[in-house]
Amino acid sequence: MKKLTERQIQVAQYIRDYTREFRYSPSVRDISSHFNFSVKAAHDHVRALESKNVIKTTQGISRSIEIVDPRFVAFQDLVEIPVYDTNESGNLLSTPEYKISISISALPSKIGDEFFAVRVLDDSMKDAGIFYGDLAIIKKVSFANDGQIVLADIPEIGLTLKYYHAGEDRVTLLPANSAYNPIYTTQLQISGTLAMISRSYKDKQ
Repeated sequence: MKKLTERQIQVAQYIRDYTREFRYSPSVRDISSHFNFSVKAAHDHVRALESKNVIKTTQGISRSIEIVDPRFVAFQDLVEIPVYDTNESGNLLSTPEYKISISISALPSKIGDEFFAVRVLDDSMKDAGIFYGDLAIIKKVSFANDGQIVLADIPEIGLTLKYYHAGEDRVTLLPANSAYNPIYTTQLQISGTLAMISRSYKDKQ
């Protein structure tokens, strides 16, 4: 592992402690304010920590800092998420297959939020960057806003991951693949909204 300066260690510890307390990562301005230095200096420290594989960020997304260096990821920063399989009818089995651990900072969450995961079993959302074999991490909610990607449970279809759009007399579930047709329904149950996608390289071989 690359050696860190004393200040870089302090910044990494601050990111860890902030994420543990608030359940989301600090912004660059939060780091700037805490250490009383310029936004540019805070940004430079974040870039330096990323180049040394202490953190990773998602370009263009605020508060996307995730600690990846095990020296700064305490057990309390990890949340266990159950992974469920589906039966032939497309419904979740009652008992999870296994559990995965994900850093809290990677999840758009607050205290009390619950998550579960299911395997993506088709390519209907491939144009949204969601592929067959991916693990979809789902935030448990019973409602959604227009445009969100939801895991919906529809009679005679089962679970499906689609864009949600509510109309006056029906709901439209839109795929992100022109080979699939929209689903129009008045009967559905929202199992949750998509929080993140987990993908391993070996899944794509």
